[in-house]
Amino acid sequence: MSPPRKDLTPLVRPRTIAVVGATPPGGPKLGSWALGNLLKHNVPAELFLVNPRYDTLADRPCYADLGSLPEPPDLVLVLVPAAAAIDVLSQAENIGARAAIIFSGGFGEGDRAGSPLDLELQAFLADTPMAVCGPNTNGVINCVDRIPAGFPPYAMADELPAGNLGVVSQSGALVSSLVEHLLGNGLGLTVGFAVGNGIDLKVSDYIRYLAKDERTEQIVVYIEGLDDADGFFDAVDDASEAG
Repeated sequence: MSPPRKDLTPLVRPRTIAVVGATPPGGPKLGSWALGNLLKHNVPAELFLVNPRYDTLADRPCYADLGSLPEPPDLVLVLVPAAAAIDVLSQAENIGARAAIIFSGGFGEGDRAGSPLDLELQAFLADTPMAVCGPNTNGVINCVDRIPAGFPPYAMADELPAGNLGVVSQSGALVSSLVEHLLGNGLGLTVGFAVGNGIDLKVSDYIRYLAKDERTEQIVVYIEGLDDADGFFDAVDDASEAG
């Protein structure tokens, strides 16, 4: 079995999570949805809320920036506009964060040449040791450990649908429909990955993680296109070997 490029454990099972761009739960912003889901499911990880506009949020201290945190987080949720995302990632790397999810779009989706912001992000991610999901993603939902690091509809349910099925999807909209269909047929999830633009972590990286995850017995993958076909087929072979 091929070794993973990066360790996805802090992405899937973080002990500490920084929510950058957190806003009051119940509001219309992404920072409200993401924080609301984490609090609703009583996530078994320490939360650090980051937004210079607030001193407290949801009865918790709110920090001005990542550099003010008492310790490096395993996972950073980047819930700021695209123009500010790379600065947040740089801060995260500097303090020793291990993984990040970039939720915002605006990184040249549909532009084959790549926008300047997209090219800047690609250059940063080419050298970072962090495992980074996205950008333009709905996030990563760990149903078994109750860690909804994202906001697809099934993450907002009263109970996360835990089971033995892993899902990897390049379409954020479709992954929600797919999961709802699976749940309607009595199937639950270990982890659901929305790949987004997949600049750093590819479909193959998520398949390899699930193939080694003892709790995952089946893997469902939806792809629209591949920029690492060799890696994808190698990962599928690894999953087949794992049984």
